[in-house]
Amino acid sequence: MAGLFGLFDFTKEGPGVDRDEATPPPVQHAFQIYFRKFWTLIACNLEYLLFSLPILVLAYFANSVLLAFLFPNFSVLSLSERLQSLVSKVDEAQSLQQASLIYLIFQILFTFFSVGLMFQVFGPVHAGSTLLFRNFSREDHAFLWMDFKDCLVDNFRQSLLVGLGSFVAHFVVLFAISFYAQQIHLAWLRAFCLVFLIFVFIYIAMMQFYIYPLLITFDLKLKQVVKNSALFAILRLPQNLLLVLNTFLIFFVIPALFFYLLPFSIAPLLALIWYLFFAFSLNFFVVNFYVQRQIKRFMLDRIETSTAEETSAVLRSESNSSTEEDH
Repeated sequence: MAGLFGLFDFTKEGPGVDRDEATPPPVQHAFQIYFRKFWTLIACNLEYLLFSLPILVLAYFANSVLLAFLFPNFSVLSLSERLQSLVSKVDEAQSLQQASLIYLIFQILFTFFSVGLMFQVFGPVHAGSTLLFRNFSREDHAFLWMDFKDCLVDNFRQSLLVGLGSFVAHFVVLFAISFYAQQIHLAWLRAFCLVFLIFVFIYIAMMQFYIYPLLITFDLKLKQVVKNSALFAILRLPQNLLLVLNTFLIFFVIPALFFYLLPFSIAPLLALIWYLFFAFSLNFFVVNFYVQRQIKRFMLDRIETSTAEETSAVLRSESNSSTEEDH
């Protein structure tokens, strides 16, 4: 790969697998790699959170504004009134306290879900982590710190632009959804606009799965990276929708279930452990495992075939020239 694209050297010595060994089915293979790299992936999760902490804080406060526009009827006061109507023994002070807590939890879940969809990430940090998850999914060796740092530096400018563009796109589309939901009075027109904008939001989310792997794997201009990501988003649409659902389950549904099913005395601790050690690495590993298979199938294998054909043609030409000279 280093000789082809000039970005990274994956020939470093390290633990590997027998290339002649039959590859198991994809799901089984993913589980095997995940549990083999279990503790390393936990370390990746911690590393990602540590270097993404500033953007997580920014995303949290930015989403507090966004949620007010998206769900104008969903507020602490409305939740408090709802709690008082459902539970007669709860007074106003208690209901406000509980409503504030529920709203805070929802805001945190919404923020982490946005990060999981890669809309609100610090691009260079995400690029560095993507390299690690890409190598793990391909069963190539990776140094947890050095490869992360080198990739972050080498792709800083492009990944920073991608991160900023995704952040802006996230807010523009969701603000548009909120605006049209409140301002268009014709039911059919409002429904059409909302469905279209929701599709745009999901489509951009699916593109995020491919942008960073393409960015760190190929020496392409940013325009080409975005174009190829857009093509992959459509080409593998059903599977990409499952990846979006997977992200929703990991970052929203599972921690929400902690609060719904478990006593509040332990639910926040379990949610913290889930995010701190597992959620990010699990999601990004699943995404990269699938994405790398598609990149290999539709790009890398074709490049290798094309290179082999060109080499063969050159050898034939040299052989013919040599034969003519002999005559």
